[in-house]
Amino acid sequence: MKHDRFDERLDSILVRAAIRLQERMEFAYNKGKLTELLMRMGLAVGLGESACKGSLLEVQDRAVVLLARNIREARQKGFLRNYLAAIHMEELLHWDRPGGRPVLAGHREAEADHPQSATVISLSAFR
Repeated sequence: MKHDRFDERLDSILVRAAIRLQERMEFAYNKGKLTELLMRMGLAVGLGESACKGSLLEVQDRAVVLLARNIREARQKGFLRNYLAAIHMEELLHWDRPGGRPVLAGHREAEADHPQSATVISLSAFR
């Protein structure tokens, strides 16, 4: 029973990770650093030459599929937390406020300064 509940939680982590990746990719694309972002997240190798070619939407689609594959593999091998930390998405495991969006772990003091539905993301994740 406990395992089934985590599978549901993993599905929600995959959805949020895909949304987060697409947001980061759009930001990096506008800054001209999409390839750098994909390399830093370890997705450029899996995407091959398509990481530099094609429209942003095509690259996002392929990157999201690759990210989901990597997350599932990390879960099966037992290092999901480490993988999410490596790609700066560890806060997806701490989605503890029902109906709200997370404030990054370690940044709880920022919670009072933002509406409950806001997402607070460390700018270091984009560097």
